[in-house]
Amino acid sequence: MKRWLVTGGALLLLAGAPAGADLQSGLGAMKRSDYATALKNLAPLAESGDPAAQFGMGQMYLNGWGVRKNEAEAARWMQKAAAQGNTGAQKILASMYRYGLGVAKSPEEEKKWSRKALEGEAASAQFQSAEFYAGETKKSGLSQFHYEALEGGGLTSKGASQLEAGLAANPGDLSLRARLLGYYSTRSVRDSGRKATLLARRRHVLWIIGNRPESALAQLAEAVIYPHGPALADEEGYAQAKALWLRQVEARKDELTVLLNAAHFFQLHDKPLAETLLRNGEARYPQDLRFKARLGYLYALGILGVDGLNTNAIPVSVDLAEQDGAFARKALSEVNTSHSGMLVGAAAFTLNQYLPMVQAIRPGTNDFSYLAYRLLMRAQTMDPRS
Repeated sequence: MKRWLVTGGALLLLAGAPAGADLQSGLGAMKRSDYATALKNLAPLAESGDPAAQFGMGQMYLNGWGVRKNEAEAARWMQKAAAQGNTGAQKILASMYRYGLGVAKSPEEEKKWSRKALEGEAASAQFQSAEFYAGETKKSGLSQFHYEALEGGGLTSKGASQLEAGLAANPGDLSLRARLLGYYSTRSVRDSGRKATLLARRRHVLWIIGNRPESALAQLAEAVIYPHGPALADEEGYAQAKALWLRQVEARKDELTVLLNAAHFFQLHDKPLAETLLRNGEARYPQDLRFKARLGYLYALGILGVDGLNTNAIPVSVDLAEQDGAFARKALSEVNTSHSGMLVGAAAFTLNQYLPMVQAIRPGTNDFSYLAYRLLMRAQTMDPRS
């Protein structure tokens, strides 16, 4: 029987019985909120250096699961797991450095661990094949654009002007555009003010949608316009981008990457539309498992009420009302009744990965740990390539 295991920040496919029964027992106990058993099984493994167990201990101390909540102790375990390449721990550690949870705030450490997590994910064959996050893999070029956008965040206004001049001479240079999007999503507000920044950012996003909607650049976080929420929310720009995406989907409906990229754009603020796009793609390309994986991811976002992600696909905003809304109820029904191992596995992985982050952002959030565990158990009985 094929089996799934959440470990090391990825959903891994295992063949036969696992060698580390204590680890699985501990992780399983944690998923079903049996924290005494989880602590009993995970603590000695964590002390002996197992990164998955260390990650589990970090989550328990971060959330106060069966132990007294202790952010400093959580950071200690996350550090140990992250140093051994556990991408889940690396992502959470980056967030801890961002918000000063158990550690001193440090943009440098946040960037360091975010980059390590991205590199680890891009190197994971399992992660690449399932694409459990909304972004493309390293092979598609997204990682390259991500790094270029990070570099763009360090530009000066003079440097940005020079890149704009270069782009005017060669509009199809996506690397230049990625750097400029990085600048307009960060430092530009300080240099030029919000209004000028929104207009410049909108101009680049609309160009991408209008000219290269199939490119991995369209899935860059900086290429998504929020209608409301963060400091750079742009309601008018979002409306223009939405209309343009819908025209592109109609005109290029035979291009699967256009469907995937459009769904990515809408996955936070128009989840029903994103679902429709993915279902259309699934019907048109039934053998392409990315649509099923993205649906599982989308349903998990809806269940958790995530309405904001940072540039490393880490939740930064949660709407508690959305957790009890119509789409969340539909998402719960879909993940509980789906016969797709890819969809159920992707939903289980995402819930397991994001839940600690969501609970750290909004302590009053619903506890979906048992749902994640139950879906994981279901996924074990299903073909992950369906």
